Amino acid sequence: MLDRNFNPQEFTLIDTFFRYCKIERQRSEKTIKDYSSILQKFCNVLNITHNEQLVNLTNDNVLTYLEYLDAQKYKASSKNQKIMCLKSFYHFLEDYEYITKNPFKRIRAFQDKEFHETTYLTEEEAKRFICACKNIRDKAIFTTFLTMGLRLAELINIKMQDVVITEEESYIISRVKGAKMQKKFIPNATLDVIQEYITTFRNKIPNCKYDNLFISNSGKPMNRIALTNSSKVIAKRAGITKNIHPHSFRHSFASIQLEKGASLKEVQMHLGHAQLATTANIYTHIRDNKLNEGINKFNFNLS
Repeated sequence: MLDRNFNPQEFTLIDTFFRYCKIERQRSEKTIKDYSSILQKFCNVLNITHNEQLVNLTNDNVLTYLEYLDAQKYKASSKNQKIMCLKSFYHFLEDYEYITKNPFKRIRAFQDKEFHETTYLTEEEAKRFICACKNIRDKAIFTTFLTMGLRLAELINIKMQDVVITEEESYIISRVKGAKMQKKFIPNATLDVIQEYITTFRNKIPNCKYDNLFISNSGKPMNRIALTNSSKVIAKRAGITKNIHPHSFRHSFASIQLEKGASLKEVQMHLGHAQLATTANIYTHIRDNKLNEGINKFNFNLS
């Protein structure tokens, strides 16, 4: 636990919050960086320059910030990320008794007025995509994506020591949201591709300073931009016209699993969702298809 007796004059409350996120909440560096950007902009919008203004935030201040967000051309998800950050920050201040009440506690999420269908590959498209990979690294990366349902951050952060191969089982120790660790089993065919990649590419990079499993030609860890660009190039090469991005492969994994008869509970466990409702809400396209098949399969004719 962090010491509750911090002197606000020695540390800004925002800096203290970041220490809390890192030490107690085990948030990733990326999450803390995102929080930093959000809180800096929040202070700029409300002309906040010192701790006293943060702890004495008024309802009018909150409304002013919400009006600012509403006027921006951000997606609802982006606006909600900012609200969640501020809720977390003020929850911290309340919990550590810097304030008596969280001013963002009752603020509701922005509603997305547009319907966004989940982008995913069918099993046939997934096979075409892998066939369109021109090198073993791309094949290993996207095979892992498509057959294990990893998040982009999970895949990027896999270390060589996280890959465990024994006679009984093979798995990856994955770092999921909130810095939790999860054991994710590797399908046999995927393991073959990963081992070929390690033997013919990963181990051939001289003097590699990083222990990440997936690295670039220069020996540096793969990053979001490179994988996003690669996914679009390969999709185009495979003749896939959908707007594919790295998270599409996670959706594809879940969709194919459900289509093949896996239960929502099984898919939830593979994906690492804390709530079954999260899995059910995201993959409504599969649920609706199953319901449509069922109503025709089991219904009866009254004519």
